[in-house]
Amino acid sequence: MRALEIEPGDDAYLFTYSPTFDRPCNRSAITHRYGRMCTSVGIDSHLHALRHYSATELILAGVDIRTVAGRLGHADGGNTTLRV
Repeated sequence: MRALEIEPGDDAYLFTYSPTFDRPCNRSAITHRYGRMCTSVGIDSHLHALRHYSATELILAGVDIRTVAGRLGHADGGNTTLRV
């Protein structure tokens, strides 16, 4: 988006083939692509693990639990985030 000098909107997709991030990729395709990449580099992981990694990194960086929970879509004020 930087190359197009466009700011991403709040509804921009993370996994997309569109340069403007306005359409999602096929979920199954992303999951399989990530799995193949992990296999090729010898990592035992799955796509959902990135969600946990992201939450952990945000917490370690000092982001408050309520904010992290909100980014993950947890509506309980951080209880689920802390439990998982």
